[in-house]
Amino acid sequence: WSSINSWEMVECSNQLLWTILLGRSAIVDRDEILKQLKSKSDHLLKGLAYYKKPSPAAERKLKTSKDIRQKRIEFVFAISKHLDLDQEQSLQLLQMFLIDAYRGNWKEIGSKIGNEFERHNLLQQIQSYYFSERLYALRCLKHLLGYWQDPNHPYREVYSTFLESAGDVVKALWSQYKEHSRSEVPSSAQQSLEAESQWTIQNLKEQCELLESILLHYKDYVMPFPELLETTKLFHERGFGQNQVTRANVFTESKPIMNHLSFLCSMILVQGMDLEILYTSHGKSQEYKEHFILKDLSEGGTQGRELEGLLCQWSESSYQAPVLLTWALLKYLPCGDRREGEEDETWKELGDRALNLNVFGFMLSSLKDSFCSVERPVTSVCKVISLHLMSLAVETFSEESLGNPEVLLAIASEAFTHPRLMLEFWREDESGARLLLNSAISRFPMQLKQTLATLLPLAADPSSVHEVYQLLAAIPFYTEPATEQSLKNCVDCEDCEALLVLTKPRVLYHEEAKRLGCRPMVIPEGTVAQVCGDLMRWQHAFSAWEWFTLMCANLLGTGGGADDPSFISSIEDATGVARLVSQILKHDFATFITEFQPLVSLYHSVLQRFYALPSPPVDFIAVCLECISVTTRPENQGKKAWTLLARTGFTPYLLSSVSSIESVSVAPGHYGQLLNVWERPRGVYPVTMAMLDLLLNIVEGKGEEDRDGE
Repeated sequence: WSSINSWEMVECSNQLLWTILLGRSAIVDRDEILKQLKSKSDHLLKGLAYYKKPSPAAERKLKTSKDIRQKRIEFVFAISKHLDLDQEQSLQLLQMFLIDAYRGNWKEIGSKIGNEFERHNLLQQIQSYYFSERLYALRCLKHLLGYWQDPNHPYREVYSTFLESAGDVVKALWSQYKEHSRSEVPSSAQQSLEAESQWTIQNLKEQCELLESILLHYKDYVMPFPELLETTKLFHERGFGQNQVTRANVFTESKPIMNHLSFLCSMILVQGMDLEILYTSHGKSQEYKEHFILKDLSEGGTQGRELEGLLCQWSESSYQAPVLLTWALLKYLPCGDRREGEEDETWKELGDRALNLNVFGFMLSSLKDSFCSVERPVTSVCKVISLHLMSLAVETFSEESLGNPEVLLAIASEAFTHPRLMLEFWREDESGARLLLNSAISRFPMQLKQTLATLLPLAADPSSVHEVYQLLAAIPFYTEPATEQSLKNCVDCEDCEALLVLTKPRVLYHEEAKRLGCRPMVIPEGTVAQVCGDLMRWQHAFSAWEWFTLMCANLLGTGGGADDPSFISSIEDATGVARLVSQILKHDFATFITEFQPLVSLYHSVLQRFYALPSPPVDFIAVCLECISVTTRPENQGKKAWTLLARTGFTPYLLSSVSSIESVSVAPGHYGQLLNVWERPRGVYPVTMAMLDLLLNIVEGKGEEDRDGE
């Protein structure tokens, strides 16, 4: 069984090629990588079409081969039948499996295939390997499409050379998608529900890989109008990935994959409508006229009218909503100054329909799912499309008409993890995302939780840390609920009846400021306020960082628990503040530690006070500990920070002096109580992870001190 005459002829597996492309193999020479790509070019460019069905010719060829033992041939035929795969390709697959994935002794295989149970187990392992090979083939091509124009990628020229000689890649991808989105479960997979489930999930994953590659292609090329029209009809017919020939809806595991399929269909159509030109040309009516869809509509073409007629029939699901909103913007922007009723108002109808289908909620949930949680080229494209669509809507229509502003901010916070979008945000003062954040800041501290979540990814880059700090250092308004207490000492403004004027200074957090030995926040006499519904907005500029310190001091002085909504909301806000402070200190400790020292000092009190609550805010405690951990980094006086932490009783400590290792008695401290009572039973360890990070920083700092001393 183990004698193989030509192992050197065994093809390089797709998994091995994937390892090479990621730079995780010994092959790093560009010429050698191009050689490997060319050796696999037939497989990569044909994709799933590379795999053939069993044929009598291939069966005869194997049967007459004198190089392969009969027992092996019989097992290859069993593989071919089990996978519905060409016999010669089944042989090649078996050889690659033995080299790459088999973990046993080759000499034992002969005995294994004679045992029914072992034979079935081996076939299942080979099927799993075969499924992964199919996916790796698609991922390799997707990887090339994602990086072939990235100037920072080390193999960009290699990828570009390969793809430029590859022919019409997207045509092959569309052909594969059309075929596999209508593939029925083969008879070999209908023997059990488990086998059917495995095949169905594999088929859905392959559809996702194909659509992701297609989306990456169109980030670099404009989709021709006939192709856009055909694609729209195709996705409509397939229910945006929801109308599967298989029983995909039966299996729980398939639902998130199908949702991702639907999101990809939406993103491809929005990209196909050339949203990028709409975004970059906003306010330039002359450039709008060059858009291929608007040009067709203005010249009386049939394709634009046919596409619009198809979109006007959509009203079924949120998957269609981003496409409807894009078309509404496309129709509105070139002539947005017209009056309602004067001309075609299809834009209004489709825009309203998109909002009714929860367009922004759909995009947010899609960006948050597991498929978009890892930063990769296709995730970046989806973030760019989603942010630009949302920003364009905010710039074009009133913010209030677009639904919940917190959802819009959440889309921005998901998108800002992309470096390009982060830099774009600071460059464009009038972008929809900037207008949205400015609007949220003008309502400070209302919507504080989502505002902080939006700023957090912006503070993840050292180049924008100072901009985030300055943005919060000069808040123009203070907003609060319009209660009887807040309206006290206010009179109508003589110049404007819609405004109120404060007749006596208003002092906020007086007791907290007294305890901290700092100035309270004072809204001076004569300050004007505007009442907007149930909110009251004071025209008073102040620093949010000072307000954060007073808010945290106030939180320490109040009691609350898991059943107190006000306390829970305050804890969530304080957690967001601590995360942002920690992020800023990580990037520029020297500049900001003096400013944040009063707040960081309060975090020691949080550890001491909140651990003993009936239901302690574990996440808040963990983030406070993480912030303290930043102050223990090698260059930042770790010994002093540890001493302060030990004084709170949070860390474990000795109960008596140490005479021998056997007599050591240790108290767990507040941390030990949190670990035993709250973290271990739930299997989630945020405080422990923060504690380990703190210890690591201290140990590294001590090592550096010792080296400096030497």
